[in-house]
Amino acid sequence: MHTLSKNRRGFTLIEIMVVIGIIALLVGILLPALSKVQERARMTQTLGLMQEFSKACDAFQQEFGRYPGLVPEEILANDPQISGTENAMLELMGGGVRKNDVDKTLYTDTTTGYGASGWMELTFKTDNAAPNDKFYVKINIGKIGDGPRINGKQYPPFFAPKAAELVPVAGQMHSENGQRTAGELPAIVSAGGMPDLIDAWGNPIIFIRAARNVGPLAGCEDDRAQFLVLDDGKSIYGSMDPYLGSTSLGEMSLSQTKSANVLNYSLFEDGTDATQKKKLFAQFLRHPGFGDPTTPLSGTARGKYLLISAGKDGIYFSRTDGLGNKTTPVTSSTILSKEGLAGIDNFDDIRLFGGG
Repeated sequence: MHTLSKNRRGFTLIEIMVVIGIIALLVGILLPALSKVQERARMTQTLGLMQEFSKACDAFQQEFGRYPGLVPEEILANDPQISGTENAMLELMGGGVRKNDVDKTLYTDTTTGYGASGWMELTFKTDNAAPNDKFYVKINIGKIGDGPRINGKQYPPFFAPKAAELVPVAGQMHSENGQRTAGELPAIVSAGGMPDLIDAWGNPIIFIRAARNVGPLAGCEDDRAQFLVLDDGKSIYGSMDPYLGSTSLGEMSLSQTKSANVLNYSLFEDGTDATQKKKLFAQFLRHPGFGDPTTPLSGTARGKYLLISAGKDGIYFSRTDGLGNKTTPVTSSTILSKEGLAGIDNFDDIRLFGGG
């Protein structure tokens, strides 16, 4: 029979407190490191997705001689009922068809054609000066993934993301005559059915493509600009507007606009006038090795299209990011300087250029 030793004793309170203190210290050291590892993993995941999308765009261009977009860029920039990313995916993956691309009977057929249940027509204005001139497409969310139909021929999908990377994003806005309102969104979008390509933080990835090879680097159609990102001085950011115009975007429900948040909003909202905003967009589009950074509109584009993730802060080029902080937010004037150009890479936003 065993007997307990009289010399055996438990831990003292001081010893327990010392152990708890050591554990707390280790947790305090490890948590920031773990957080950094998680953020790097999200960045890697997002960049990988953007690269796969870029490869699909390049494959599409090799096949058809242009980059994907169900609606031509000039029309979509003027009437951004869907985003540039959604527009590209509808042609990379299918789910949409142009009226002028299929037989008229097939387009209206209510049994087996594009007039059947599930297909919804969107009508785009082609020009503010010609309101009766329209461009028509039909979209069927259930057909996304079946592959595009182009020039009357069915093709396999060029892009096949994971289900978790293709999710409808809440908070999109639509511009009409310079005014943003969710009520003007097409029913297929406002109902939450249109899928978006999302980054690892749950926010939509922006896709913007060049409309032409010459002209000012950024501007509206009247400028004959290469990238149609601003519409004639109004707060309409072309095919990016459904995202940049949002006051509560994505899983983080963050505002991109100046009116809803005095301090932390997109730098693109900081321009004092249309010309300033065009220059600001051009600064982010231009190749840093060519031209004068203080005159970015005459610069050289880094590619034929650009993909942008807002990064961990959920705001596209936030004023408190990069060269800015919560005490002293960065301004558009700073970014338009030679010193500011060097600071663009300090934003947490992930940019990927593609195309020759």
